[in-house]
Amino acid sequence: NVQIVMFLVFLAGLLLIMINKKRSFFDKVKLKIPFFGKLVAFMELERFFETLGNLVVSGVPFIESLRIANATVRNSFLRSKLEEVAEEVSQGKSFSLAFKNLI
Repeated sequence: NVQIVMFLVFLAGLLLIMINKKRSFFDKVKLKIPFFGKLVAFMELERFFETLGNLVVSGVPFIESLRIANATVRNSFLRSKLEEVAEEVSQGKSFSLAFKNLI
């Protein structure tokens, strides 16, 4: 019984990894669709910047605000790119330069 449960947990983990990889691929493809891609990106970035602005105005440190605001982004491909921006900013790069590489 324990072996069956461990095997099922292993399969569930493997399935989760496969789903996340496919999701990232499809999220990237969604951003490349004419008009629709720009609309998705705009909506995601609007949510990100609105959250970021609220956090910064509330006194949350900028790097921490970037990471928290990033959690509001639903598109996994865009979220991974914004994580790279947060990492670059935490290493001393200006936000505008780090963000310029996103686009």
